Amino acid sequence: EPLVGDWDPGRLAQAASNLVSNAIKYAPSGAIRVAVRLEGDEAVLSVADEGPGITPEEREAIVQPYVRLGRGETRQGVGLGLTIVAAIAAAHGGRLIIDSALGQGSTFTLRLPRGA
Repeated sequence: EPLVGDWDPGRLAQAASNLVSNAIKYAPSGAIRVAVRLEGDEAVLSVADEGPGITPEEREAIVQPYVRLGRGETRQGVGLGLTIVAAIAAAHGGRLIIDSALGQGSTFTLRLPRGA
């Protein structure tokens, strides 16, 4: 069944792309799982990776502009991807949820209400 909502399709595509690109960047050799589902009146897009994970303190920091968690490695990008995803979520009345622990990978969940 199609999941239909009142969203800006370009921004939604950008958010999804940023989340998947981020997972590929930080978990290049691990599995990445992408899921889309309906929960109540919210569309839920989750991207889970098997990367190095992040601490609770880092979860808050990585949605700030220009913050990157390189863990000593050189990574492409300037640290705006998750900031943009969080802004797109807020503009649609939704939110970005980050669930992670060091050594256990990360799950980024974009929750958007279906209505305007």
